Amino acid sequence: MYALNAGGAEATVGGITYNADRFASGGTANSTTDAIDGTTADSLYQSERYGNFKYEIPVTNSTYSVQMRFVEMYQEMEGNRLFSVSVEGQPVFTDKDLYADAGHDVAYDVIVPGVMVADESLTIELSASIDNATISAFEIYSNAGGEFVEPPEPEPGAVVPSAGCGSARALQNGRHTINVGGSNRAFILRVPENYNNNTPYRLVMAYHWLSGNATQVAEGGNGGSTEEPFYGLWPLANNSTIFVAPEGIDAGWANTGGRDIQMTDAILDRILSGFCIDESRIFATGFSYGAGMSNALSCARADVFRGVALYAGAQLSGCDGGTAPIAYFGAHGISDSVLNITQGRAIRDRIARNNGCSATNAPEPARGSGTHMCTSFQGCRDGYPVRWCAFDGDHNPTEKDRGQSRSWVPGEAWEFISQF
Repeated sequence: MYALNAGGAEATVGGITYNADRFASGGTANSTTDAIDGTTADSLYQSERYGNFKYEIPVTNSTYSVQMRFVEMYQEMEGNRLFSVSVEGQPVFTDKDLYADAGHDVAYDVIVPGVMVADESLTIELSASIDNATISAFEIYSNAGGEFVEPPEPEPGAVVPSAGCGSARALQNGRHTINVGGSNRAFILRVPENYNNNTPYRLVMAYHWLSGNATQVAEGGNGGSTEEPFYGLWPLANNSTIFVAPEGIDAGWANTGGRDIQMTDAILDRILSGFCIDESRIFATGFSYGAGMSNALSCARADVFRGVALYAGAQLSGCDGGTAPIAYFGAHGISDSVLNITQGRAIRDRIARNNGCSATNAPEPARGSGTHMCTSFQGCRDGYPVRWCAFDGDHNPTEKDRGQSRSWVPGEAWEFISQF
């Protein structure tokens, strides 16, 4: 009736479509490339969600059977991981040691029959007494005509509080590390000084350019052209928004094997469970390679990100998916000598089609004019606007009109983001 690939993307295995990871509160996504013994479906066991967490799957009240799939992809000795699982409040096992029972990188399955649901949500809860709980996938089978219930999309403007609302703040401002697929990755967090854990905040993920870094984004850098922190958005947000600047590998966002999307997922898991976030207002932004990464998220995570703001964007970090609507803002120089403006237009036009926008004339300034021109596309699906700004200039995230001391770009980007 419903299957889910914990910690991973949508996958079809043995004729069953396993949905991408969703409906979890807490935990962190992780993956391995190791071969998995005891199964012919290695890919299903090569991702996991780990930590202390639970899944709540919306279903009709009925009776179900649940098959859960596990693997010990990390520990290589007995006694290093002990965890427990319950389904609908009933223990499935307590202090399970996967290594002792199956070994390292060996599939281990458990079937739970006769699960009665009376609250329209099938709950799978995992907790650990040593290290972290883990699960790789699960399937839910209906015993008596029960059905999965797809939650309705939130109405534009509706607030969706994250699991961290009401909880004590989890992290302080500054640099943090997070393990993703066995590698330590880094990000910089900045939270308003007057943070209130009962107020759902907007969240902006800001990605740096090639040869840039998270510190330059968080503090303002790139030779001063970003002017102020987070591409100039921090002061405009006026304590309404939480910002994160992730750190790329090799100072870029190649996203090899989806590794940078996995990192983004892991950061989001931590932020959403540790802070009060409005999950309907999560945005990605970036310049150049950072815009390429934001575009990759617009393709693969349109169900997570409300919108993207791209400065001199191009398809550099892949585009897995790319058919779902997402709000879009783009700024690009007509004389961009690094990423030609045609590459930015191609992203814009793809998203405009996905958003159901009408064919719209988007005039651009003349060379030598020292000005910019912005166009809002017409006829777009409600809540999914497309805004495009072209300027007479080169490869720059925060261009200034001739004779002006400050850039117009942050104001345009913030107006786009803050409409939600």
